[in-house]
Amino acid sequence: MKVSVNLLNTLWKNTYRATVQNGESEYLATVRLIINVPKDRSEVPENAPEVAAQMYVLVEDAVISSNDIIEFEESLSAVLMEKFEHAIPQVFYFYPSPEDMLSKAVEQPAN
Repeated sequence: MKVSVNLLNTLWKNTYRATVQNGESEYLATVRLIINVPKDRSEVPENAPEVAAQMYVLVEDAVISSNDIIEFEESLSAVLMEKFEHAIPQVFYFYPSPEDMLSKAVEQPAN
């Protein structure tokens, strides 16, 4: 899946909004990117573990099917890593709760 990203600044440091389009410039998703940058080693205890930068991708809206999620994430991750010059090796995706789960009746167990 070929994707392109339109990256927008926000009022917060290390936080961006982005729209994602497919190869035909059709809308696929709106995402919020939150980048966690490790503190400088001088700001943490000597025995603190070393950590890498990471990015959270909060999918706010999308028109992709559940069958396309893995391909969407792989394609979007590749584009985002390139945009951020491969400085962020870990990308984590978060999605809203599926509508069908929200509309299901919840059965209470009998006491």
